[in-house]
Amino acid sequence: MLNTERIKDLLRKAVYRIPAEDIKGTAGLLTGYGGVRFHISEDEIRMIGLPEGINSETASDIFNMGVRQVCRQMIDSGSALSDEMVVSACDTMAEEFRASEGDHLFVFFIPGIILTVEKRIEIGAAVLRSATVTDAELFEGISSAFVDRMGGLQGPLDKSDFLKRYVGSTLFELHFSGCHFKDEISSPCDSAWKEMRRVAAFLLVCKEFLQLPEAYANRGVEPGHWPWDAFRVGKRGGAPLLPIYAQGSQFHMGWGLEFAIDQSVLDKLNKYCCLETFNLLCRTQGELRDKIFRSLDWFLKGCNEEDPTDRLVCFFISFESLMAMGGDALNSQTDDLAENIALLVHEKESGRIEEKTFFKRELYPLRNRVMHHGYTFEAKDAAISDRLMIYITHGLIGILRHLDAITIAGGPRKFFERVKMSASL
Repeated sequence: MLNTERIKDLLRKAVYRIPAEDIKGTAGLLTGYGGVRFHISEDEIRMIGLPEGINSETASDIFNMGVRQVCRQMIDSGSALSDEMVVSACDTMAEEFRASEGDHLFVFFIPGIILTVEKRIEIGAAVLRSATVTDAELFEGISSAFVDRMGGLQGPLDKSDFLKRYVGSTLFELHFSGCHFKDEISSPCDSAWKEMRRVAAFLLVCKEFLQLPEAYANRGVEPGHWPWDAFRVGKRGGAPLLPIYAQGSQFHMGWGLEFAIDQSVLDKLNKYCCLETFNLLCRTQGELRDKIFRSLDWFLKGCNEEDPTDRLVCFFISFESLMAMGGDALNSQTDDLAENIALLVHEKESGRIEEKTFFKRELYPLRNRVMHHGYTFEAKDAAISDRLMIYITHGLIGILRHLDAITIAGGPRKFFERVKMSASL
């Protein structure tokens, strides 16, 4: 329940703080655009009982909408501030909160992936599918807001432009629940976006593991102008989707997602990359899932880094997040990492011994120079960096492949201890 008395009190104080000459300007402003603004802190969000998961930016926008409504009533009526005005504004705010809470649909277009199979592919919490004319129908009626939000740069101008750019391209969709107000990045929406990025990271791991070639679709648009950052969120059940646009790496999945998924690739994703196991893991809770998610997060950051040294740092963190199993008084972490990854990369003992030697003599010293001594990546380090990529991809897929055995053993650490004792997988 909303603490309406607390909201009323905040509204009164906010309006009283506005100088008389500013009231007229404040009353005419659109939500979120300049003028007199009042910030709602995280503590105040809890105090006034706003829906769980709503962030302070969204709360402040709705609150400022209430301030402007009161100011508008004051101007229209020619009256001073009254409780009736504040009550009316509170009722409007409460209705906005109720309307924004529920189940939502998150859609993100991935122009780099060419999807040739006529089916919906479940990957983690998301679904990968081809955009249809129906998706274009959802876009109708919001194109002007979309263009305004994007500054008229990349977005489609109307339905026909939308059809040209998007229909037949690939998109992710994901459902989430919570309070998502207009086009703000609310906490539930932000969590959904993180889920989407992990799906993208997993596909990048699969691409590296399977050594899939790059492929580019002819969209009639220059690749550099593909609307990677355009995604939409709206209520489920036929309500219009609301456009969201944000520039920057936070909303970028990486250009490495440029490859084709046909039936043969889909079969490989299921057979060799353990797609169904990954989906199952995403629906569970626990330390292993958290390790994989953290590793995928850093892996995607590394894929998006332009500086090779920063890229290497991200990949080292991704690898250790995945393969480090905790301290052991009788064995160093370096030995643990080397032995664990050697078990997943090689089947034969001779290969494992060579891999452990390479890890300890070549890769880990490079890691220490970069992480602890400010060393900058050089061209001669490329082979070691490439090997690190193999460690991440084989480590993740290897853990998924042996997930049942890991569960039976009581966790990854005990699993690797058992394997080392038996000397076989």
